[in-house]
Amino acid sequence: MNSIISEYQEEPVNEEQDRIHHESALKFHGSLADFANNSLLGFVIKFMAQMLTEVTVNRELFRPTNYELWRRGLDFHRELLTALEVGDSNKAKKIMYEHMCVAEKLMLKQEAMVSTKLKELA
Repeated sequence: MNSIISEYQEEPVNEEQDRIHHESALKFHGSLADFANNSLLGFVIKFMAQMLTEVTVNRELFRPTNYELWRRGLDFHRELLTALEVGDSNKAKKIMYEHMCVAEKLMLKQEAMVSTKLKELA
């Protein structure tokens, strides 16, 4: 898991690197699913991570670079790993819930910016 985090721990310097960061961060979720002792849950998480990767790339949600989404996601992933390493499942659940809420808010904001930009071009 730490090796996946290392793929996106440095601040992205351009949109292409930001896209790669998004994909690596979502790969983190797929890898996390491998640790679930529940094959259905693992399948659903991996499926959703793949769908989010495709939506991110196809809708170019990484443009413009969203440093807040990158930083917050990285922080949540590190906190989650720490909670899991010490066996604190309640803290891990809380971190994951907060992470998903923040990610949804930031991604919707990013998509709105992209939509506005497209409307201005039309």
